[in-house]
Amino acid sequence: MTAITNEKLRDRLLQLKNSGFKNPKIVGAGEAFHYTPHGDKIRRTGRFFGIPVDRLLHATQKHPVSVPATDPNGVVYAYQRMAAALEEGLDFEIFKLKYRCAITAFQPMDAVNVARTDPDKDSQILILAQNIESFASIGDARDHLAPDQVPIIKTGFIAERPSDMVFCIREAAKLRQYVAQLSHAWVSFTPSERIATSIQRNANNHPFALVQGDETSTMLLTREVLYQDGREIAGWGDGSRRQAVVSIQKLETYMQANGENRSVDTTIHEWLHSIYGIQVRGTPVPNPDDDQKYKYPGAYGADRATGQREGWRRWYEAILTGQQHAAAPTGR
Repeated sequence: MTAITNEKLRDRLLQLKNSGFKNPKIVGAGEAFHYTPHGDKIRRTGRFFGIPVDRLLHATQKHPVSVPATDPNGVVYAYQRMAAALEEGLDFEIFKLKYRCAITAFQPMDAVNVARTDPDKDSQILILAQNIESFASIGDARDHLAPDQVPIIKTGFIAERPSDMVFCIREAAKLRQYVAQLSHAWVSFTPSERIATSIQRNANNHPFALVQGDETSTMLLTREVLYQDGREIAGWGDGSRRQAVVSIQKLETYMQANGENRSVDTTIHEWLHSIYGIQVRGTPVPNPDDDQKYKYPGAYGADRATGQREGWRRWYEAILTGQQHAAAPTGR
């Protein structure tokens, strides 16, 4: 591809239908921040390559797999604020770029959290690769985040009986995988399995296990029948005590009806109760029963195994990415 000018790039952005780019403007020299999983290749080649200026330009960041850019005359995406690059590129390396001139454009559909986005501060910078004067790595995104941005949560998964230890290990692994999927790396969650050495009781006479060592919270798996207000329940969580308890019989029945992996529908809900108030991206984990308060679909008490399951998943995802204050995906 032959080199183009910023004027032609701006005009191309204006011509693209449904691109989402708003108010593209040419700006002079400045600095911006770029995230990438391809830092080694950039260092090896000693320069930045960009993506072609074509009809798919606006869709590049939506591609599920990041492939190295190859066009010496292409476009490099960056952000004005380092914080925006850190949030978008949480698991990646961040580069600080100095450019001669560029295009600014606001693309709200790509914002990590639309409710927090300011078009004047969060505009993307589109830099033609030949206009990058210099660049330097500033390290991994996680190196620049405050401790409360990505909390480290260690939950003790505790089998009340030694005979249930295998079940306990399996459920811990399923919850760990589900939390990793929903949190998009904004929560570092590690379960550790052990057998209960002592059992405590709360005011509702539910059994709990005490937090030990560096554990943040505990989840007790019990074969005791759990009751609340005269009805049998699947589990209970208490953020003030950092404790949760789940009925093994209820999980087994649920899995028989809905599939082996669906036990996480119960364990994640009680686990979120147990970490109530912990900061994720500077936002406290809310009561997971408050989905209606935050206008998320999937009302409390609805059957999480049927039509409401997707609503619950979106709600849990919002909590684990610190975005529950954003407008609900299908708000009401």
